[in-house]
Amino acid sequence: MNFTKRIFALFLVVILCVTLVGCNEKTAVTAEQFTEIMESNDFSVVDSTLFAQTVVSSDTVLTALSDEYELDYYKLKNETSAQHLYLLNKEAFTEQMSDTDSTSETNDGNYDYFEGVTDTDFYMTSRIGDTLIYCYTDKEYKDEITTLIKALGYK
Repeated sequence: MNFTKRIFALFLVVILCVTLVGCNEKTAVTAEQFTEIMESNDFSVVDSTLFAQTVVSSDTVLTALSDEYELDYYKLKNETSAQHLYLLNKEAFTEQMSDTDSTSETNDGNYDYFEGVTDTDFYMTSRIGDTLIYCYTDKEYKDEITTLIKALGYK
């Protein structure tokens, strides 16, 4: 009986560990989901894949356009490529910012998020798995963009 209890306890520990590791994983949206969500929020979505491939190797690049700003979605070849693009975006943003500007960053499992706010601008990039979302615009649209990013599951 003692042996059975130990096996059962070990089984529970394994299940708990697997469950806790899985809690950090976020699910990326597909290009179709991105398009649907953005169009339902009155954005025009265009395929920018051919144009973007001159800069980055990607499977799909979509640009969601409003009158005020754009939000870009990248489906890259693999997670390593997405991590690299995330770091490039973050570096480009921080180079444009001063020490007094505010930044926020989260890195957790398959997920990275960075935002920066200056007196006039708002920068954000977010990665889940092999996808990335990017936006650079006027600070006045920060709350609106944050709402969209949350709806997409990238914040």
